[in-house]
Amino acid sequence: MPFAGVPIVSATAWQVVALEDYPGNLWRDWQRLAVDHHATNPMLDAEFARLLAQYFGDRLHVLIGLRGGDTVMLALVEPASLARWQGFRPSQAQAALIVCSPECEIVPGVVVAAFPSRCLRLDLFALDPREHGPLLKDFDSVQRLPSVRNICVELKGEFDDYWQQRPRNLRKNTRRYRTRLVEEVGEVGLRVAHDKASVVSATDRYGIMESRGWKGRIGTALHPGNLQGQFYRDFMASMAERGRAFVFELYTGDRLLASRLCVTGDGILVILKTTFDEDLKRYAVGRQLLYELLQYLFEGRQASVVDFYTDASRDQMDWATSDRFMQHASVYPSVTTMRAYTAGKQALALAARVKGGQR
Repeated sequence: MPFAGVPIVSATAWQVVALEDYPGNLWRDWQRLAVDHHATNPMLDAEFARLLAQYFGDRLHVLIGLRGGDTVMLALVEPASLARWQGFRPSQAQAALIVCSPECEIVPGVVVAAFPSRCLRLDLFALDPREHGPLLKDFDSVQRLPSVRNICVELKGEFDDYWQQRPRNLRKNTRRYRTRLVEEVGEVGLRVAHDKASVVSATDRYGIMESRGWKGRIGTALHPGNLQGQFYRDFMASMAERGRAFVFELYTGDRLLASRLCVTGDGILVILKTTFDEDLKRYAVGRQLLYELLQYLFEGRQASVVDFYTDASRDQMDWATSDRFMQHASVYPSVTTMRAYTAGKQALALAARVKGGQR
Protein backbone atom coordinates (compact mmCIF):
# COMPACT_ATOMS: atom_id res chain seq x y z
CA MET A 1 0.00 0.00 0.00
CA PRO A 2 1.40 3.49 -0.79
CA PHE A 3 2.56 5.75 2.04
CA ALA A 4 2.32 9.46 1.31
CA GLY A 5 5.23 11.69 2.14
CA VAL A 6 7.92 8.99 2.29
CA PRO A 7 10.80 9.84 -0.03
CA ILE A 8 12.09 6.94 -2.06
CA VAL A 9 15.81 7.70 -2.12
CA SER A 10 16.98 4.15 -2.74
CA ALA A 11 15.54 0.86 -3.94
CA THR A 12 13.91 0.34 -0.54
CA ALA A 13 12.98 3.24 1.73
CA TRP A 14 12.34 2.79 5.44
CA GLN A 15 10.01 4.21 8.05
CA VAL A 16 9.45 3.41 11.74
CA VAL A 17 6.11 4.27 13.34
CA ALA A 18 4.38 3.43 16.60
CA LEU A 19 2.09 0.43 16.20
CA GLU A 20 -1.02 2.54 16.77
CA ASP A 21 0.15 5.12 14.19
CA TYR A 22 0.53 2.70 11.30
CA PRO A 23 -0.93 4.50 8.24
CA GLY A 24 -3.34 1.86 7.05
CA ASN A 25 -4.51 -1.63 8.01
CA LEU A 26 -1.37 -3.19 9.45
CA TRP A 27 -2.63 -6.76 9.78
CA ARG A 28 -4.13 -6.81 6.30
CA ASP A 29 -0.81 -5.66 4.86
CA TRP A 30 1.02 -8.17 7.07
CA GLN A 31 -1.14 -11.06 5.91
CA ARG A 32 -0.67 -10.12 2.26
CA LEU A 33 3.11 -10.45 2.66
CA ALA A 34 2.68 -13.67 4.68
CA VAL A 35 0.53 -15.24 1.96
CA ASP A 36 2.56 -13.98 -1.00
CA HIS A 37 6.05 -14.70 0.33
CA HIS A 38 5.88 -17.07 3.33
CA ALA A 39 3.38 -19.74 2.23
CA THR A 40 1.19 -18.66 5.17
CA ASN A 41 3.74 -20.03 7.65
CA PRO A 42 1.77 -19.97 10.94
CA MET A 43 4.74 -18.46 12.77
CA LEU A 44 4.37 -15.40 10.52
CA ASP A 45 0.58 -15.32 10.29
CA ALA A 46 -0.98 -11.91 10.89
CA GLU A 47 -3.26 -13.28 13.60
CA PHE A 48 -0.30 -14.78 15.46
CA ALA A 49 1.59 -11.47 15.32
CA ARG A 50 -1.52 -9.45 16.22
CA LEU A 51 -2.34 -11.54 19.28
CA LEU A 52 1.28 -11.52 20.47
CA ALA A 53 1.27 -7.73 20.21
CA GLN A 54 -2.08 -7.52 21.99
CA TYR A 55 -1.19 -9.84 24.87
CA PHE A 56 2.53 -9.24 25.37
CA GLY A 57 3.54 -6.05 23.53
CA ASP A 58 4.50 -2.72 25.08
CA ARG A 59 5.81 0.36 23.24
CA LEU A 60 5.77 -1.57 19.97
CA HIS A 61 6.74 0.02 16.68
CA VAL A 62 6.58 -1.15 13.09
CA LEU A 63 9.62 -1.06 10.80
CA ILE A 64 8.25 -0.57 7.28
CA GLY A 65 10.17 -1.24 4.07
CA LEU A 66 8.82 0.46 0.93
CA ARG A 67 9.71 -0.09 -2.69
CA GLY A 68 8.03 2.03 -5.32
CA GLY A 69 5.39 2.95 -2.74
CA ASP A 70 4.51 -0.70 -2.01
CA THR A 71 5.14 -2.36 1.33
CA VAL A 72 7.86 -5.00 0.94
CA MET A 73 8.74 -5.60 4.60
CA LEU A 74 7.06 -5.28 7.99
CA ALA A 75 8.72 -6.00 11.33
CA LEU A 76 7.61 -5.52 14.92
CA VAL A 77 10.33 -3.73 16.90
CA GLU A 78 10.73 -2.13 20.31
CA PRO A 79 13.24 0.11 22.10
CA ALA A 80 15.68 -1.93 24.16
CA SER A 81 18.04 0.60 25.76
CA LEU A 82 19.75 3.88 24.98
CA ALA A 83 20.54 3.92 21.24
CA ARG A 84 19.54 0.26 20.82
CA TRP A 85 16.39 -1.27 19.35
CA GLN A 86 15.40 -4.89 18.95
CA GLY A 87 12.90 -7.11 17.23
CA PHE A 88 9.82 -7.91 19.29
CA ARG A 89 10.14 -11.56 20.23
CA PRO A 90 8.11 -12.86 23.16
CA SER A 91 8.84 -16.43 24.22
CA GLN A 92 5.86 -17.74 22.23
CA ALA A 93 7.45 -16.59 18.94
CA GLN A 94 10.04 -19.06 17.66
CA ALA A 95 10.83 -17.03 14.53
CA ALA A 96 11.41 -13.31 14.03
CA LEU A 97 8.14 -11.43 13.58
CA ILE A 98 9.16 -10.12 10.18
CA VAL A 99 7.43 -10.59 6.83
CA CYS A 100 9.26 -9.55 3.70
CA SER A 101 9.34 -9.78 -0.07
CA PRO A 102 12.48 -10.99 -1.91
CA GLU A 103 12.43 -7.54 -3.53
CA CYS A 104 13.26 -5.98 -0.17
CA GLU A 105 16.76 -4.49 -0.38
CA ILE A 106 18.57 -4.15 2.94
CA VAL A 107 21.10 -1.33 3.30
CA PRO A 108 22.04 -1.43 7.01
CA GLY A 109 22.87 2.26 7.36
CA VAL A 110 19.60 3.31 5.72
CA VAL A 111 17.54 0.90 7.85
CA VAL A 112 19.06 2.05 11.14
CA ALA A 113 18.73 5.74 10.17
CA ALA A 114 14.94 5.32 9.94
CA PHE A 115 14.48 4.96 13.71
CA PRO A 116 12.93 7.93 15.52
CA SER A 117 15.81 8.33 17.98
CA ARG A 118 19.47 7.81 17.32
CA CYS A 119 19.99 4.07 16.87
CA LEU A 120 23.47 2.57 17.02
CA ARG A 121 22.36 -1.05 16.98
CA LEU A 122 19.31 -3.04 15.91
CA ASP A 123 19.12 -6.63 17.20
CA LEU A 124 16.99 -9.11 15.27
CA PHE A 125 16.43 -12.49 16.91
CA ALA A 126 15.54 -15.90 15.46
CA LEU A 127 15.83 -15.05 11.79
CA ASP A 128 14.76 -18.09 9.79
CA PRO A 129 16.95 -18.88 6.75
CA ARG A 130 13.88 -20.23 4.97
CA GLU A 131 11.83 -17.08 5.57
CA HIS A 132 14.17 -14.13 6.06
CA GLY A 133 16.65 -14.39 3.20
CA PRO A 134 16.98 -10.64 2.50
CA LEU A 135 18.09 -10.09 6.10
CA LEU A 136 20.68 -12.87 6.05
CA LYS A 137 22.88 -11.67 3.23
CA ASP A 138 26.49 -10.78 3.99
CA PHE A 139 26.81 -7.15 5.11
CA ASP A 140 29.96 -5.47 6.40
CA SER A 141 28.09 -3.75 9.24
CA VAL A 142 25.99 -6.70 10.39
CA GLN A 143 27.11 -9.27 12.94
CA ARG A 144 25.43 -12.68 12.71
CA LEU A 145 25.38 -15.47 15.24
CA PRO A 146 23.89 -18.95 14.81
CA SER A 147 21.12 -19.61 17.29
CA VAL A 148 19.03 -22.72 17.85
CA ARG A 149 19.08 -25.74 15.56
CA ASN A 150 15.62 -26.34 14.20
CA ILE A 151 14.44 -29.62 12.69
CA CYS A 152 11.85 -30.76 10.14
CA VAL A 153 10.33 -34.01 8.96
CA GLU A 154 9.48 -34.10 5.26
CA LEU A 155 6.36 -36.18 4.67
CA LYS A 156 7.60 -37.89 1.53
CA GLY A 157 6.76 -41.47 0.63
CA GLU A 158 5.30 -43.85 3.18
CA PHE A 159 5.60 -43.74 6.94
CA ASP A 160 7.13 -47.23 7.09
CA ASP A 161 9.95 -46.12 4.77
CA TYR A 162 10.56 -43.00 6.86
CA TRP A 163 10.61 -45.06 10.06
CA GLN A 164 13.02 -47.65 8.69
CA GLN A 165 15.44 -44.83 7.88
CA ARG A 166 15.52 -43.66 11.51
CA PRO A 167 18.45 -44.75 13.72
CA ARG A 168 18.16 -48.28 15.02
CA ASN A 169 18.23 -47.19 18.67
CA LEU A 170 15.30 -44.83 18.16
CA ARG A 171 13.20 -47.56 16.61
CA LYS A 172 14.16 -50.10 19.26
CA ASN A 173 13.55 -47.75 22.19
CA THR A 174 10.22 -46.54 20.82
CA ARG A 175 9.05 -50.13 20.49
CA ARG A 176 10.31 -50.99 23.97
CA TYR A 177 8.58 -48.00 25.57
CA ARG A 178 5.33 -48.82 23.78
CA THR A 179 5.42 -52.42 25.01
CA ARG A 180 6.04 -51.30 28.57
CA LEU A 181 3.28 -48.65 28.36
CA VAL A 182 0.67 -51.12 27.07
CA GLU A 183 1.60 -53.84 29.58
CA GLU A 184 1.71 -51.57 32.64
CA VAL A 185 -0.78 -48.78 31.85
CA GLY A 186 -3.03 -50.02 29.04
CA GLU A 187 -3.71 -49.74 25.32
CA VAL A 188 -3.23 -46.28 23.91
CA GLY A 189 -4.94 -44.39 21.12
CA LEU A 190 -4.61 -41.11 19.23
CA ARG A 191 -7.36 -38.48 19.29
CA VAL A 192 -7.27 -35.48 16.96
CA ALA A 193 -9.16 -32.23 17.58
CA HIS A 194 -9.72 -30.14 14.45
CA ASP A 195 -13.02 -28.23 14.63
CA LYS A 196 -13.11 -25.03 16.66
CA ALA A 197 -15.00 -26.30 19.71
CA SER A 198 -12.84 -29.42 19.99
CA VAL A 199 -9.62 -27.44 19.51
CA VAL A 200 -10.54 -24.94 22.25
CA SER A 201 -11.40 -27.74 24.70
CA ALA A 202 -8.20 -29.62 23.86
CA THR A 203 -6.13 -26.45 24.28
CA ASP A 204 -7.58 -26.00 27.76
CA ARG A 205 -6.81 -29.64 28.59
CA TYR A 206 -3.27 -29.04 27.38
CA GLY A 207 -2.90 -26.10 29.75
CA ILE A 208 -4.22 -28.02 32.74
CA MET A 209 -1.76 -30.85 32.09
CA GLU A 210 1.20 -28.53 31.56
CA SER A 211 0.36 -26.65 34.76
CA ARG A 212 0.69 -29.88 36.75
CA GLY A 213 4.32 -30.34 35.65
CA TRP A 214 7.61 -28.55 36.15
CA LYS A 215 6.53 -25.52 34.09
CA GLY A 216 3.63 -25.04 36.47
CA ARG A 217 5.99 -25.16 39.44
CA ILE A 218 8.20 -22.39 38.02
CA GLY A 219 5.28 -20.33 36.74
CA THR A 220 5.81 -20.57 32.97
CA ALA A 221 3.04 -23.04 32.06
CA LEU A 222 0.02 -21.99 30.09
CA HIS A 223 -3.30 -22.53 31.87
CA PRO A 224 -6.90 -21.68 30.92
CA GLY A 225 -6.89 -19.06 33.68
CA ASN A 226 -3.66 -17.22 32.85
CA LEU A 227 -2.59 -14.79 30.14
CA GLN A 228 -0.58 -17.31 28.18
CA GLY A 229 -3.44 -19.79 28.23
CA GLN A 230 -5.84 -17.14 26.97
CA PHE A 231 -3.43 -16.24 24.17
CA TYR A 232 -3.11 -19.83 22.97
CA ARG A 233 -6.85 -20.42 23.24
CA ASP A 234 -7.55 -17.33 21.12
CA PHE A 235 -4.91 -18.21 18.54
CA MET A 236 -5.88 -21.86 18.25
CA ALA A 237 -9.57 -20.91 17.96
CA SER A 238 -8.80 -18.41 15.21
CA MET A 239 -6.74 -20.96 13.28
CA ALA A 240 -9.41 -23.62 13.76
CA GLU A 241 -11.98 -21.32 12.17
CA ARG A 242 -9.82 -21.45 9.04
CA GLY A 243 -9.29 -25.22 9.28
CA ARG A 244 -5.64 -24.69 10.23
CA ALA A 245 -5.45 -26.01 13.81
CA PHE A 246 -4.93 -29.51 15.20
CA VAL A 247 -4.48 -30.78 18.73
CA PHE A 248 -3.04 -34.30 18.88
CA GLU A 249 -3.71 -36.16 22.12
CA LEU A 250 -2.58 -39.59 23.30
CA TYR A 251 -5.00 -41.41 25.62
CA THR A 252 -5.32 -44.65 27.51
CA GLY A 253 -9.01 -45.01 28.25
CA ASP A 254 -10.08 -41.55 29.45
CA ARG A 255 -6.64 -40.63 30.78
CA LEU A 256 -4.73 -38.01 28.78
CA LEU A 257 -1.07 -38.98 28.46
CA ALA A 258 0.41 -36.33 26.15
CA SER A 259 -0.68 -33.46 23.92
CA ARG A 260 0.70 -31.32 21.08
CA LEU A 261 -0.75 -28.06 19.78
CA CYS A 262 -0.22 -27.71 16.02
CA VAL A 263 -1.11 -25.20 13.31
CA THR A 264 -0.77 -25.36 9.54
CA GLY A 265 0.01 -23.20 6.52
CA ASP A 266 0.42 -24.02 2.86
CA GLY A 267 2.05 -27.44 3.08
CA ILE A 268 3.55 -26.88 6.54
CA LEU A 269 2.49 -28.07 9.98
CA VAL A 270 4.15 -26.39 12.96
CA ILE A 271 4.29 -27.99 16.40
CA LEU A 272 3.62 -25.05 18.70
CA LYS A 273 3.66 -26.70 22.11
CA THR A 274 4.24 -30.14 23.64
CA THR A 275 3.39 -31.50 27.06
CA PHE A 276 2.88 -34.87 28.75
CA ASP A 277 1.87 -36.46 32.04
CA GLU A 278 5.10 -36.31 34.02
CA ASP A 279 3.96 -39.18 36.25
CA LEU A 280 4.40 -41.36 33.14
CA LYS A 281 7.81 -40.05 32.15
CA ARG A 282 9.36 -43.53 32.25
CA TYR A 283 7.14 -44.54 29.33
CA ALA A 284 8.29 -41.70 27.04
CA VAL A 285 4.66 -40.84 26.26
CA GLY A 286 5.73 -37.66 24.46
CA ARG A 287 7.70 -39.77 21.99
CA GLN A 288 4.79 -42.17 21.66
CA LEU A 289 2.55 -39.28 20.68
CA LEU A 290 5.08 -37.97 18.16
CA TYR A 291 5.22 -41.41 16.54
CA GLU A 292 1.42 -41.49 16.26
CA LEU A 293 1.25 -37.90 15.01
CA LEU A 294 3.76 -38.49 12.22
CA GLN A 295 2.07 -41.72 11.15
CA TYR A 296 -1.27 -39.85 11.02
CA LEU A 297 0.21 -37.06 8.87
CA PHE A 298 2.01 -39.44 6.51
CA GLU A 299 -1.27 -41.22 5.91
CA GLY A 300 -3.51 -38.14 5.70
CA ARG A 301 -1.12 -35.75 3.90
CA GLN A 302 -2.40 -32.75 5.85
CA ALA A 303 1.02 -31.18 5.18
CA SER A 304 4.20 -31.86 3.24
CA VAL A 305 6.56 -30.96 6.09
CA VAL A 306 6.40 -30.89 9.89
CA ASP A 307 8.41 -28.03 11.36
CA PHE A 308 9.32 -28.31 15.05
CA TYR A 309 10.59 -24.73 15.58
CA THR A 310 12.62 -25.88 18.56
CA ASP A 311 16.18 -26.04 19.84
CA ALA A 312 16.65 -29.67 18.89
CA SER A 313 18.31 -32.07 21.30
CA ARG A 314 20.39 -35.02 20.09
CA ASP A 315 17.40 -37.30 20.65
CA GLN A 316 15.14 -35.06 18.59
CA MET A 317 17.66 -34.99 15.75
CA ASP A 318 17.04 -38.72 15.27
CA TRP A 319 13.50 -37.93 14.08
CA ALA A 320 14.58 -35.24 11.60
CA THR A 321 14.98 -35.44 7.84
CA SER A 322 16.45 -31.91 7.67
CA ASP A 323 17.62 -29.14 9.95
CA ARG A 324 18.63 -25.50 9.84
CA PHE A 325 20.13 -22.99 12.27
CA MET A 326 18.18 -19.91 13.16
CA GLN A 327 20.24 -16.73 13.20
CA HIS A 328 20.55 -13.64 15.39
CA ALA A 329 21.71 -10.45 13.65
CA SER A 330 22.94 -7.12 15.00
CA VAL A 331 22.65 -4.28 12.48
CA TYR A 332 24.85 -1.18 12.80
CA PRO A 333 24.89 2.12 10.88
CA SER A 334 28.45 1.49 9.69
CA VAL A 335 31.50 -0.72 10.13
CA THR A 336 33.09 1.99 12.27
CA THR A 337 30.10 2.05 14.61
CA MET A 338 30.08 -1.74 14.81
CA ARG A 339 33.75 -1.85 15.78
CA ALA A 340 33.39 0.95 18.32
CA TYR A 341 30.29 -0.62 19.85
CA THR A 342 32.01 -4.00 20.13
CA ALA A 343 35.15 -2.47 21.62
CA GLY A 344 33.06 -0.56 24.14
CA LYS A 345 31.28 -3.71 25.26
CA GLN A 346 34.58 -5.54 25.62
CA ALA A 347 36.00 -2.68 27.69
CA LEU A 348 32.97 -2.67 29.99
CA ALA A 349 33.21 -6.44 30.42
CA LEU A 350 36.90 -6.19 31.28
CA ALA A 351 36.23 -3.40 33.79
CA ALA A 352 33.55 -5.52 35.46
CA ARG A 353 35.91 -8.49 35.76
CA VAL A 354 38.66 -6.32 37.20
CA LYS A 355 36.26 -4.74 39.68
CA GLY A 356 35.11 -8.18 40.77
CA GLY A 357 38.66 -9.33 41.26
CA GLN A 358 38.51 -11.82 38.38
CA ARG A 359 41.59 -11.75 36.15
